[in-house]
Amino acid sequence: MDACRFISEELVCMRQPIKSLPILSLYDYFSENISRSLHDIILSRILRCRALSEAGYISNAIEAFQTILSASTLPKLDFGVRIGEILSKSETKTPSYPKFFNDKALAGNRACITWLTSEETNLGDLAESIYPEDIKGRVQLLRVRLLVSIASCSNAIIPRASEEFELRALCYRQALSLCGKIIEEEKKRGSRSIHSLRLELEALRLSVLIQEECCNLSSAVSYAMKALRLLERTKIVTDDSARAVPKRQDSLTVGAFSTRDWLEMNCGMVRLLLKQGRMGEVEERIEKVLK
Repeated sequence: MDACRFISEELVCMRQPIKSLPILSLYDYFSENISRSLHDIILSRILRCRALSEAGYISNAIEAFQTILSASTLPKLDFGVRIGEILSKSETKTPSYPKFFNDKALAGNRACITWLTSEETNLGDLAESIYPEDIKGRVQLLRVRLLVSIASCSNAIIPRASEEFELRALCYRQALSLCGKIIEEEKKRGSRSIHSLRLELEALRLSVLIQEECCNLSSAVSYAMKALRLLERTKIVTDDSARAVPKRQDSLTVGAFSTRDWLEMNCGMVRLLLKQGRMGEVEERIEKVLK
């Protein structure tokens, strides 16, 4: 099961979301029928939603996201006394959410975008009571990814072209605002866990992506520098030393990030500097990485 999760995550990160879907189906089967782990069941659905959105199936991704928010389709399994009692008393009816059609320019898409960008788009009462804290953070990042997918969708999303630009800009603004909230919330935590650090890094990466797509290169470089500072003040664990890292969850010295995280962020910084024509800083950055 861990192998299914690792391979599917790697495929999505390598921009192969369609190839990850069959493995995610296997992961979902194992988590529901073999391990019966609530954490893995929810995580498999989050990964599936992300894969669908990055593959361009935004309609299916938003439907999956809505079921994650409501938690109404969770199986009635024995997840423990407290969670079991909550699930047994909960209603199985899924709330009515607006639908989105990425293959048709329909006026109804506006309602879905308005819902997705509103402050009312939160976890339902059932999900709020049973989801672990790390899952709640992943759900917020998932919402950001959906907004970015809609904003960068190649198809027309509403009939009136004059309003489409405003809706896409709204998606980008709200996604950037959500990233800012995630970063601030994680910084306020007194004890930083591995999950908290990775959540902050992912929010910074998405902020870089949003600013780059909006052609705000200076702001993108600023966010990239923040991500690099986060990586540089945290102990980087190489593949060879990963096994020796103690399984603690309360210190910045824990190997929250890998060498690949650091290299990918530096490559992104070089790309941004090249777009701005800052060749001197590009050479300095490359020399620093090679050292």
